[in-house]
Amino acid sequence: MDIKVTTYNIHSCIGTDNLYFTDRIAAVIQGDQSDIVCLQEVEVNNVPTKTRIWSHIHGDDQPALIASKAGLKYHVFVPARSKADSKW
Repeated sequence: MDIKVTTYNIHSCIGTDNLYFTDRIAAVIQGDQSDIVCLQEVEVNNVPTKTRIWSHIHGDDQPALIASKAGLKYHVFVPARSKADSKW
């Protein structure tokens, strides 16, 4: 049995065009057809917040949104850091 694993630094869902777009990340993941996807630089904001210098203001649960849009059956988010209304 082969298992395909992908690792992807999503840079807080900011593309090279400096636009915040979770759909684009989900489309790449869906097109890759991996069994396991490991994402880096992912954010969960409970209220609209700019978490990092390069990120945009958003109130999204990025791992949940991306998993749903990519059609993933399961997802787990383990933050490396957190503060009041944000985890990343």
